[in-house]
Amino acid sequence: MQGIRHKFDLPILLQAIAGFVLLTLVMFGAAATVYKLIAPGGWLTQFFGSGLTGIAAALIGLLVIAGLASLSRAWLAHLRRTFMAELLVYSFAAAGFLYALQLLVGAGE
Repeated sequence: MQGIRHKFDLPILLQAIAGFVLLTLVMFGAAATVYKLIAPGGWLTQFFGSGLTGIAAALIGLLVIAGLASLSRAWLAHLRRTFMAELLVYSFAAAGFLYALQLLVGAGE
């Protein structure tokens, strides 16, 4: 019986690792941004004042996100939409990197 040879391809492995890191940063950036938006002392509370409840802030945040998503699909051409999607992904990745950096620096103190 002849053994099966496995070809090890380093560039494919590095590409998979980079994709996983990018996915992790995007998810962390999106989650942290939504949290900062609707948290009790978050951006919506600061914008509308302290009289805004947590449920109202969450609903307003979801309405804003849904409204922007529907407008972007209706108004943007396909090529521009692709560019905007990539810009959004890399913006959330950058935000995730900054939030993770803040978390690491804050944990060291």
